[in-house]
Amino acid sequence: MTRYKSKVDAWLAAVAIGPGVLVVPVMVLATRVDGRVDATSVMVAAVVLVTAIAIPLLVFATTSYEVTRDSLVVRCGPVRSRIPLASIRSIKPSRSMASAPALSLDRLELELDTGRKVLISPDDQSAFLSALARAGVAAAGRVPSR
Repeated sequence: MTRYKSKVDAWLAAVAIGPGVLVVPVMVLATRVDGRVDATSVMVAAVVLVTAIAIPLLVFATTSYEVTRDSLVVRCGPVRSRIPLASIRSIKPSRSMASAPALSLDRLELELDTGRKVLISPDDQSAFLSALARAGVAAAGRVPSR
């Protein structure tokens, strides 16, 4: 089993985490009632801030692709999906902006035998494709370059 982290585009990290950070001054001001700090407002602000920053960080920390003997396990935050290697029919480069468990637009599009397409963005695409080929995915050996 080999796990590959997702490549991360800096602009995507800024878009995902930036709003949580930018809301800090607003939340600080919102904790003041009649010029005094309100304990309830502070607790609400803390929950909002932690949520706004923790969820994107969780996704960034956990998005990965694991090649096992018979499947590709895709993890993104609390979501995990298992794709049988035998179901992968083709692999091609993609720059699609569609929602996907991929933190970069430098993506691979996997087409499955059901017609479903899965977008992923392993940081080391060459090593990832080699791992798929070693696991017997014939499509991994014929990925056209961009």
